[in-house]
Amino acid sequence: MPGDSFAADAVGGWAALVPLSPISASSIFAAMPADTEPLFRDAFAWHQQGRIDDARRLYQQILALEPDHPKELHLLGVVAAQEGELETAVGLLQRAVAVAPDAAGAWRDLGAALLGLGRHDAALAALDHAVALKPALAVAHFHRASVLAELNRRVEAVAAYDRVLDLTPDDPQAHYNRGIVLAELQRFEAALASYDRALALDPADGNAHRNRALVLVELKRFDAALAAFDAALALLPADPGLLVQRLDAKLRHCRWDDLDAELAAVAVAVEAPGAVCEPFALLAAIDDPALLRRAAANYVAAHCPPDPALGPLVTVARGGRLRLGYFSTDFHDHALAYLAADLFECHDRSAFELVAFSLGPESDSPMRHRLVAAFDSFLDLRDARDIDVARRARALGIDVAIDLNGFTTGAREGVFALRAAPIQVAYLGYPGTMAAPYIDYLIADRCVIPDEARPHYAEKIVYLPHSYQANDRQRPIAAGEVTRASAGLPADGFVFCCFNNNYKIMPQVFAVWMRLLGAVPGSVLWLLGDGTTAANLRCEAAARGVDPARLVFAPRLAYAEYLARYRLADLFLDTLPYNAHTTASDALWAGLPVLTCAGQSFQARVAASLLLAVGLPELVTSDLGAYEAEALDLALRPTRLAALRARLIANRSTAALFDTPGLAGALEAGYVRMCDRRQAGLPPADLVIAV
Repeated sequence: MPGDSFAADAVGGWAALVPLSPISASSIFAAMPADTEPLFRDAFAWHQQGRIDDARRLYQQILALEPDHPKELHLLGVVAAQEGELETAVGLLQRAVAVAPDAAGAWRDLGAALLGLGRHDAALAALDHAVALKPALAVAHFHRASVLAELNRRVEAVAAYDRVLDLTPDDPQAHYNRGIVLAELQRFEAALASYDRALALDPADGNAHRNRALVLVELKRFDAALAAFDAALALLPADPGLLVQRLDAKLRHCRWDDLDAELAAVAVAVEAPGAVCEPFALLAAIDDPALLRRAAANYVAAHCPPDPALGPLVTVARGGRLRLGYFSTDFHDHALAYLAADLFECHDRSAFELVAFSLGPESDSPMRHRLVAAFDSFLDLRDARDIDVARRARALGIDVAIDLNGFTTGAREGVFALRAAPIQVAYLGYPGTMAAPYIDYLIADRCVIPDEARPHYAEKIVYLPHSYQANDRQRPIAAGEVTRASAGLPADGFVFCCFNNNYKIMPQVFAVWMRLLGAVPGSVLWLLGDGTTAANLRCEAAARGVDPARLVFAPRLAYAEYLARYRLADLFLDTLPYNAHTTASDALWAGLPVLTCAGQSFQARVAASLLLAVGLPELVTSDLGAYEAEALDLALRPTRLAALRARLIANRSTAALFDTPGLAGALEAGYVRMCDRRQAGLPPADLVIAV
């Protein structure tokens, strides 16, 4: 889950996780020469009492007299580890196991020290030695499970934690870590059971309550998730990330009680110096690009700062095709793939070599097969560590690494923190600044980042001539007639539509929608949603004097059928501050006009960018009053709306929005200029790409 680190869990507390108790004091004293035994008794006693410096001084005196004594080397290694000197600890522990290769405890602690240094393969080998020598050594199994998790060998990690729990069934940390791995495997019910057990053993673990809440959100048990967040906040009241996660859970099922107070509290919390929260969760609630930049910078500093482990990249003379690496967790049936597939196919393969770094689930879908065919190389690296992905990109000589995720689900920013390529670019997935020092450029346009907002974006901006958003000209719209009756819509009456994710619906926009229903007789509002979310929205409608039956909820359908369904609606109403992005271009592709209200931040201006690029600027408003008036006018003047729809359909084959070859050419021009600057020894700079 976001914010959790297996390495921190495994070696964050050396005193607890590398205990002295498994080493028998009597056996040590029996093995000591008579002239050093008194010193050792004092050293060992001080070590147990926490007088680390005193113990270390005496251990070093004894080691000078007995330089190859394995248990002395072992304990001095433990002291070094407790002092944070892991390289020293590794050296001492390696000496210990060299002279006593059957010392399971020394192998265990060597593995833990190597884990702390991020040397995972060596750590696993040491821990395998430990458990082979002493199968009941629970701490060794614990560290081994943590290493396997760090190596993304999650199924094996679960089995290793199961072994820990066979030996120590009441270890709350093992239950907690097991829950993390199970959640990453999307085994949410099992993860929930692990967190429940961890909390039964340690009810005061705020992070376990937090992670339990996140799992409950995935299971769509929103009320239980809010209760779990409240329990976490009671234990971690100063954690702004928890406030944001709780707010996100409420928005996901459209529960708006006390929302104004919560939004104000989140804004204050995020403003605090060093406040850390997930940037993506703020997009639906905050339309302040300065605040969003601060949140992103704090998140990067806390969770994915620059990592020098692979060393600097050296600029080499360029020859032949430029190598573009597109990195994503979403190379399958996903909104991003539905936008970008045509772009990949339109790249000029005589000048550019395309490599896909697939970091998400495998798939046997038609979209996956299409994507594989669109690249020169398609690398399935979902189980590879960040460092191995970055190392692979360097070995392939990737010139430009394009991050298609940003801060979205499953993001692997650690790959870019390691500097996978000399030029690193954010594009398409995350609508805003990442404020990461290792992201050189952000692909945008003049609409989503107007001049007055430019100071709030850390990257250098590549301004494309039209909308930045890629679109697929091959989006399949299901053939055959679709009827309102089959969709549960009334045969007559105006259909307002919004198929955005529910968390984007904010009460001030919903209030506009309800006033429109009141002003347009016989009209309905067509939304996505089910279960608790639909019930909450119907309650909100009733509270505003609207018959809840006038809200119609659509199930999710296969993509072609979903696109065909847009033809049943009359007008798509956008959300604010998080606009429709893929859903807006879906609606426009299907011939449905979209009405938007442009805000201040990137995510609040995307639909405006799309409408300008498709030749419908009159459907872009700048405040909710104008948005409401325009929607009402369109609903009451069917001839005007019909003319807009006809223009949209006529423009579809020629508009810049769906000119994917033109977009590919503009992006390629940007990539070439980035590389030319680097070859000339110049730093990144804003780039304006001409038509």
